[in-house]
Amino acid sequence: MVETLLETIFQIGVMVALGYLAKKLNIISEKGVRELSDLLLMVILPLNVIASSAMEFNTQMAEGIITTMVISFLFYLGSLVVTYLIMKSLKVKEEKFGPAITSVVFANSSFMGYPVMQSLYGAEGFSLAVAFGIWYNPFMYTIGIYLFNRKSKLTLKKIFSPVLISCIIANILYFARIQLPDQIIGVCTTVGRAVTPISMIIIGTGLVGVTIKGIFSDKLSYLVCLLRLILIPLIVYLATLPLSPYVLPVVRRVCVLMSALPVGSMNVILAKKYGARVEFANSSMIISMLLCSLSMALFVILPY
Repeated sequence: MVETLLETIFQIGVMVALGYLAKKLNIISEKGVRELSDLLLMVILPLNVIASSAMEFNTQMAEGIITTMVISFLFYLGSLVVTYLIMKSLKVKEEKFGPAITSVVFANSSFMGYPVMQSLYGAEGFSLAVAFGIWYNPFMYTIGIYLFNRKSKLTLKKIFSPVLISCIIANILYFARIQLPDQIIGVCTTVGRAVTPISMIIIGTGLVGVTIKGIFSDKLSYLVCLLRLILIPLIVYLATLPLSPYVLPVVRRVCVLMSALPVGSMNVILAKKYGARVEFANSSMIISMLLCSLSMALFVILPY
């Protein structure tokens, strides 16, 4: 499994490098990156999620999906509370307070988590990863946004994104044992295969213009990465240990690895939008991306 992870990380590295070069050489513009991101989040990823509903129904897997959703809810709620208390006790400045908390709690689920889980554990891994990510939007666009800007307005459009809607539809289809026509599943599967390369290319474009000094100069970024990559997934690993005899091993593996992903790019986007410290959010994201291969390898080899 470690070999599979390392091979996946190598492929990811190459695709990220391609994204960096494409942006650096002006093959793709900033507008193009935004449009590519919209295409991924509004079309490609939702279709890939719908394709996962074609997986053969299995009672243990169905229970695993429900269990994953429960673990995910507790993960987001618990990690928000714990991280808030830590940052409050450290008296983190206002402009870093919001992004520090959200960077620990909200990982790179869509762009990195889903494709990596699919590479490691196939259709089951992808379905469980999507189940784990079902609470991302409800928490990010309520409590997360509030941490950035207490005057921000909540809209259902932000919460019910195409990915979340497709996840709900896929679960209804799966649990109701409704099979879509092969032609539709074929289209969804074919388009969905583009998730990994496009995700990584988008991540690579975000590295253009980042300086070494700007990345490694903020000490708080290291604390964020320690919490995001080691402490939080370790808590998830230990907290789910009693479930081992009752759930498929892949359920715990996906839950732990989804909680061990690097800082999500959405934290940088929201920091820009609400006037928080963008440099801090960006450095936390990049440092966590550089270190995540080591931390994820650690959690892959643990017994489940």
